[in-house]
Amino acid sequence: MGPGIKMWRRSLGVAGSILALNLSSAVAAATEKGVHEEPPLMLHLEAGGKMLRVEIDKPFPTESLIGTNSAVLRMGPHREFSRHGLLFRYPREFSFAGEETESGLVTWTLSGSDVTLLVNWFRGEWDHAALRKSVFREFETAIRVEGKDAKDRRSKRSKAMLTYRTGSLAGESIAFEALGIRMEQSVYSFAGAEGSFVLVVQDSEVESGLPSAGRLRLGELLKES
Repeated sequence: MGPGIKMWRRSLGVAGSILALNLSSAVAAATEKGVHEEPPLMLHLEAGGKMLRVEIDKPFPTESLIGTNSAVLRMGPHREFSRHGLLFRYPREFSFAGEETESGLVTWTLSGSDVTLLVNWFRGEWDHAALRKSVFREFETAIRVEGKDAKDRRSKRSKAMLTYRTGSLAGESIAFEALGIRMEQSVYSFAGAEGSFVLVVQDSEVESGLPSAGRLRLGELLKES
């Protein structure tokens, strides 16, 4: 994917976060784990018919390895994102970035080659639906402003659904064409024990109306979470 598409996707994500930030000036700073701390790889040491979970640069018990002549270190296909009550799996090769603004809005960005997941967290904010609608309206505004011609500005709104292991989240989606590529922005939200989450899935569709391979894989991992 070219740099132009990545810049477009980043501009939309930042624009949505800016408006949400204006609604959330009283958000407190995150303290659970480090904002910039990437979830570890899922590593397992297989020895003597047993699987032992291990992490890089961290000690692990060796009792189960006594008497074995060899061991195999295996790496799982996913990582686990766990912040403030939100837990889900995502592909291990996705890049990870965490950012906290001066006003306390925390955004984690998980990026693949053709799909990006933005996790926005608002501590102490409970009207997640209002936050979601504000972010979505800002996306629509950004598309109209950034579009260079009528084709770029053409967009279509629809309902969206994000499925996970024990249920689903209803949201809104907007599909549009930019730089010759059909793209889709989907926004979901929910309230947790400490505040609200607004999730944004940014996908580049391989064909009109069809999600990318990366979006399908992410969806399957979310269903397992």
